[in-house]
Amino acid sequence: MARRPVWFAKALGLLAAVSGWSEAARAQPVQGDVRSAGFQAAVPGRFIIRNGQWFPILVELTAQSTEAREVELRCERRDIDGDRVVYTEPYVVVNPGAVRRVWCYAVSLKEDAWQALDVEVVDRRDGALLTRLPVPGFEPISNDTLLVLDVSQKLVTALDRLDRGSISYTDPARGNRPYYRTICVATLPARDLPDRWFGLEAVDVLVWDEPDPDVLQNPAQLTALIEWVRHGGQLVLGIGPSWSKLQKSRLAEILPLVGAQAAVEVQQLDRFAARFAAGESFRAPIAVAAGQPAPGAQVTFWDSAPGAGVERINLIALRCVGSGLVVATAARLRDLTSLNLRRDFLGALLDLNPTEAKFLEEENKRYFHEVVRLYDPIVERIEFRRAAGVRMLAALAFVAAYILVATFGAWAWLKRHALTHLSWTAFAGCAAVASVLSLGAVGLARGVTGSVHSVSFVDLEAGADEARAQVYFGYKSSRRQRVDLSLPGAGNWLRPLATGRVLSSADYATPVRYAAIPGDAALRDTLLRATLKQFEGFWHGTIAGSVRGALTASRSSGQITPESWLQNDLDVDLLGGYLLYIDPRNREQDADGGVPWRAAGLNSVNYRPQKENRYWGSRTVPPAVNVLAVKLPPLKRGERVDGLWVREYAEYEQRLARYESSARPDPEDEPMLPTLRHYQLEEWIGAFGLRLGSGFDPFFAAALLASTRNLYLHNSSGTDFASVGRPLTTEGLPDLDVTHWLMRGQAVLLLLADAPGPARLVVGDRALKADEGRTLYRVRIPLDYRGAPPRGTGP
Repeated sequence: MARRPVWFAKALGLLAAVSGWSEAARAQPVQGDVRSAGFQAAVPGRFIIRNGQWFPILVELTAQSTEAREVELRCERRDIDGDRVVYTEPYVVVNPGAVRRVWCYAVSLKEDAWQALDVEVVDRRDGALLTRLPVPGFEPISNDTLLVLDVSQKLVTALDRLDRGSISYTDPARGNRPYYRTICVATLPARDLPDRWFGLEAVDVLVWDEPDPDVLQNPAQLTALIEWVRHGGQLVLGIGPSWSKLQKSRLAEILPLVGAQAAVEVQQLDRFAARFAAGESFRAPIAVAAGQPAPGAQVTFWDSAPGAGVERINLIALRCVGSGLVVATAARLRDLTSLNLRRDFLGALLDLNPTEAKFLEEENKRYFHEVVRLYDPIVERIEFRRAAGVRMLAALAFVAAYILVATFGAWAWLKRHALTHLSWTAFAGCAAVASVLSLGAVGLARGVTGSVHSVSFVDLEAGADEARAQVYFGYKSSRRQRVDLSLPGAGNWLRPLATGRVLSSADYATPVRYAAIPGDAALRDTLLRATLKQFEGFWHGTIAGSVRGALTASRSSGQITPESWLQNDLDVDLLGGYLLYIDPRNREQDADGGVPWRAAGLNSVNYRPQKENRYWGSRTVPPAVNVLAVKLPPLKRGERVDGLWVREYAEYEQRLARYESSARPDPEDEPMLPTLRHYQLEEWIGAFGLRLGSGFDPFFAAALLASTRNLYLHNSSGTDFASVGRPLTTEGLPDLDVTHWLMRGQAVLLLLADAPGPARLVVGDRALKADEGRTLYRVRIPLDYRGAPPRGTGP
């Protein structure tokens, strides 16, 4: 019998394998596909995520039987200890004849973000693995990169001008960055928005042009989007023809505009064209929403609309919603950006700060060896380093006492009683007693140190008791055990800490897995090996008390007026802090001449009479120069402080008078009111340098810098805005910046407390109050103005 060719045998084998796979696929009771993981961007891996933060995985499932199947979705990652974590989406029902779209959520470490990930589909009846679905490739982007997500049906292509392009989003891009932060523009169809708000945790700004809530597949998606804004997200909407539909949707509760009048059509927006587009007009009429500002909203740009039947168009409006911000344009963004716009239009919408060419030139000449890492001093407290140091000192003291007693004490006693011939027996007895005492001391120490430390960033509004908190926990176990951990509350989440150090092959990792259930803010069967375990969570709820106050600023001097006051009604003592507000001496370029609407992009001064509006000899300044800062004294609980900075203002006026009376004053010696930039460079960043006697706590410095991240420019000189100093990185941290709160009529309090925040880690069914912790309270507070600005050369 003739032998068959080798290729024929291989073909038969391949056919058999395909046939077997096909039969197996048909036999699977549930089949599926992973549609996306994270957000789509111009990277080789197609999708992007952030290390250590939630990213959504969209799965589509179908049942291959005539009965519904209840399944569980699982995907495995690691925590910073190298332990295996199974992120679980339980109770998923797949009905026959229908496609079930399900979102599950996971967290990746830096070390495994490039590794392949699968979603396991498990039968809840018997725990059998039904199928394993491969997740598309994804790449990590730096936490320092600003992520802009466009979910519009027709993408706003003008956003591409902000993107770095093909360069890696994990590199700092020094010397090649038009704004303070590198920008990545990603996309996601609105119908694929996650159904839990923390699925958008990695997103800094979400853009939705001509939003249509009807395209969402699940009501939970709209709820998630609104909650994401309340918990700190920035949403930019281009309304246009969707105005009527938006008024009837749940998005209306966070819109900056309200009103029942239908959209109108215009072909010319004269004021907008003069300000941003060199007088251009639209090629065809565009639809514009005819809304009025909602309660608490501010109209930052209006335009006339002759013949449109409305008095004026409120073209750009914004509104603070919880910790977040909503910006809306009355027209579609793609209509407005069809004109040849100036760069500052998109910058204003997205709260971007431009980097000057001279600074980039200087930055390009330098190679940085040292970057200030904010993560380490923030999480240091939950690592029990202080407690470990105390225990080490106690151990050394015990060893020293043992040597003294066993050697000199025992020998002296034996010599006094003429029993020196029993010295070895005595020494052996001392050793036995010391061993028993040391074992008891170790047991006592482990029992006492079974506790919780926490670090919290708590956001609230003045006079209100509703708060939101990003919180870190360190839980030190007194014994080896398996525990259930949770952070109860709708919308809260809890996860193992997934960033902080680089894993090595020598790290010990248990083969036993524990479960993380994102929807329940719970960790199940977490193995504690009588040592430290660290977690990260988000909490919101009510707190005991609040911060109250009445603040007024003088537009002529920029100073807080003497009758202003603050009161601490919280249940903790405050160590002090800072009050930040836009310099009210400046005037908006708009015709109303009021205080500038936003701090972002405010890179010039226009209040300097007869000084050509120069600031320390420069026409252009970092926006942080236009944010004035008042250092606040300690406030015990229930204490009120009046006359903020009266003595300091008096000293400033004396220095200014001496300067102005000098014969040849040097512009760089001119006294200025302290600004946000001043404190960032002089005190906060100085806490990480070799400056002896700075005396500033690195934790508070890191917390304050993280809270003002978007307004930090790494200069090395207080008066030279082109000088290049120490950049900082927020790797490992979520977006903690609150500079989007800085706007007309509103100030920001950053208040420090050497006490735990309001969130409680629940172990089993017992809520544990942290026995040690630190908290930064960030408070939005109204600010009134008095008087008129100086007569400078500005508009």
